[in-house]
Amino acid sequence: MTSLHAQENTPRKLSSSLTRALAASLFIAYSALNGMAHATPSTVPNAAELHRLPIKAELTKKTTSFQIKNLYAFRLPDNLPPDVNFRGLVGTISTTSAANPALHGAVNSETLFGLAYTTQGNCPVSGQTIGSYAEIYARFPSQGLAGLILKQARPGTETFPVALLLPERLPMHIRPGGCIFLSFDGTDFANLPYTMRTDLQLLYDTGAPGWTQQTYSGLDSEFIVTPSTARGPVLNAYAVLPVSRQGPIHPGKVISLYGNVSATAPAEFAKIPAGQGTWSVRDIVVIYKHNSCQRAFPGHSPNKFMWNDRSGNGHTPNPSMALGPDAVKLLEVVLTGNGLDSVMKQANAIDTVPAEVEEGDCVAIAILPNAVNPAINGAVNVETQIKVVSTP
Repeated sequence: MTSLHAQENTPRKLSSSLTRALAASLFIAYSALNGMAHATPSTVPNAAELHRLPIKAELTKKTTSFQIKNLYAFRLPDNLPPDVNFRGLVGTISTTSAANPALHGAVNSETLFGLAYTTQGNCPVSGQTIGSYAEIYARFPSQGLAGLILKQARPGTETFPVALLLPERLPMHIRPGGCIFLSFDGTDFANLPYTMRTDLQLLYDTGAPGWTQQTYSGLDSEFIVTPSTARGPVLNAYAVLPVSRQGPIHPGKVISLYGNVSATAPAEFAKIPAGQGTWSVRDIVVIYKHNSCQRAFPGHSPNKFMWNDRSGNGHTPNPSMALGPDAVKLLEVVLTGNGLDSVMKQANAIDTVPAEVEEGDCVAIAILPNAVNPAINGAVNVETQIKVVSTP
């Protein structure tokens, strides 16, 4: 049972007054949303030359799984020059969930909002349903631009503000007849009415990119992480991209790093006495240098891999090599909740990229416990959706 609504507006160039307002609002939003906010208003990329494409859609459905994905198409103007570049994404994403009686009124819902462009001159029909990502890529060959996760632990509406700014031009190779498309991949697992919506603007410009060869990879991952070390050492978690000529990242530079991260408490955290349920995790993206990747992850796969090692105990420092002298930090996001919370934050590197990577390095996200609270006796679900763009 579904109802859907999608809105497609005419793309337009930002007026000078709107450009100034957008630049200021993006800086304020960026500073508020990012865990590592060194940007200044002057770092807003080519604000006077940015165009916007509205990405608005809404869907209400009842499901118990992720089996069905929903697609919505949005087209750029036909008269654009061929060198069109993705420069950012601003606006909001949101979901609305009903209380789940099986969870005593709590909620366990999530949606991955995906944004991509087709590469073969075809395009889905807005509102189209599809069964899997493999089917999406088979029917609509495409390049993913961004993925944003939104999870709920409490009923009602959860809104996540988006202010992603890209310091480098990311070319979009859209053939005639192709388009940009949005995917809703979400459920409340309870077969209750569940609404997903976007009110976004894709920012783009035209012109030659700084690097013509670009490779997309991702630090997308999902872990169950104990956020407190008060009861003893727990597990650090990692998603890792090795750097090699055959690996997911080639020797060269990381030029863009963006997306979002979430941490969601289980239903039993609602039973923690009021005022005692603070929990926290740190998500840190680093480059392991000077052979520290092999020392941190001995015998690791040459491809993307996941890893665990032990944290410290209580207030003892965490021995993770992500915190050591051979790790170059690109960004850090701290997710702190209380009891039955679901916390999301944006991840957007600006001043720390481009960053050089060499053969034998690796780019990793480390998810580390960040609380010492004996009232926390359990784990939170942590998901990362971070796009990594490198050159060549």
